[in-house]
Amino acid sequence: MSDEEYYSYDGGMVSDSATRKRKSSKTKIPHFRPIVSKRVPRTEFGEMMGNLTLGMVFVFPVIAFLTMSFPKVIFSIIGLIVLVTWLMSQRVSTALIVLGICLAPVLLGFLSIGLFMAILG
Repeated sequence: MSDEEYYSYDGGMVSDSATRKRKSSKTKIPHFRPIVSKRVPRTEFGEMMGNLTLGMVFVFPVIAFLTMSFPKVIFSIIGLIVLVTWLMSQRVSTALIVLGICLAPVLLGFLSIGLFMAILG
């Protein structure tokens, strides 16, 4: 084709795609092997850390905000749980363990709120 054939009447370039031949074969898509061929098994520790992270982000801050809003109600409920546990087991150590289990989400909630405040400024 000469240079005159590349230009249209309005001054722009004309494509020569009509004069080109089409390829008869399809374009092959490369298949890449995965970098990590082994599947990593789940462990109890990993699941526990994932659940703790989920709790620190979503659940524990809600418990801490409820404790700030209604402290008498929350601590009354925790006190009743500890009292019933102490009366049923007749052991102070069991009641203290239950108290720690009940207060742990509240303390972790305040900790996670503090971390959010430190991160978000």
